[in-house]
Amino acid sequence: MPPVNTQTQASEQQYVQNLLAEQAALMQRGETQLLGQIMRIQTDRGWMEFYHEGPILGARRDRFDLLLLTEWKGLPELRKPSQTPCGHCTATCEQCAGEGKSVCELCGGAGKRYRRAVCECAAGKPCDPKCKTCRGVGMFEEPYTCECCDGSKKMTCPRCRGLKMESTGIYPPEMRGKPNALPCPQCRGHRIVIELEPQKMEKFLHGRLAGYDVYGPIRSIAYKAMGGAARLDIVAIEPDLAGNLMVLLLEPLQGGLKRGYFLGGLAKLATLRP
Repeated sequence: MPPVNTQTQASEQQYVQNLLAEQAALMQRGETQLLGQIMRIQTDRGWMEFYHEGPILGARRDRFDLLLLTEWKGLPELRKPSQTPCGHCTATCEQCAGEGKSVCELCGGAGKRYRRAVCECAAGKPCDPKCKTCRGVGMFEEPYTCECCDGSKKMTCPRCRGLKMESTGIYPPEMRGKPNALPCPQCRGHRIVIELEPQKMEKFLHGRLAGYDVYGPIRSIAYKAMGGAARLDIVAIEPDLAGNLMVLLLEPLQGGLKRGYFLGGLAKLATLRP
């Protein structure tokens, strides 16, 4: 892609308008190839995360210039796992059957453990070959109280942490273990509370070009092929012949939506990641 001529504002605007019109015409004529749904965009200012809500990525048929085939709806909220169990899909803990305690995993429910010890018959002298404790070896397995359960043979259930209830990740939780069970809508099947944090586009703002906000620079784009295997295809972005890196330009549309365009840079399909 040729470098942007920034000598005058008029020429800059004309350059951008020509690029936008060219990309719009390509999509109208169907001269594009479908790549997949964008999952992540790596920029010099951090990652844009889309999960499964990203726009559809495409490219020109005649060369590997990237296009956004659907409107830009913004960035979804970041999903950060917490340490708090989800309270929407709780059921009786299966491991402890609602008792809050389960068989001690350290001693196997014996209440005691064993360690190697020197027999009294061998203390500072040759061991007694007739010793019933060590059987003439000089060492024996000495029992001691399990430090985990303190001899009670049971420990706080590690699965429910003694709460007697556990988050199943299934809703309703009564469907746990059934083939047609659906994930909990609150925790999305993770069993823990997912904290939401807004992603602000201002963080990725690179500047303005011909009156439009541009974001980036972009280093790579990860997308999932439509209907393909559960893997991410990675497109690496390198500087173009003029040294320009790729940026994302957003054009406001009616109804609060935006149309996105990729400008600059060279896109290369880098790796396939499982």
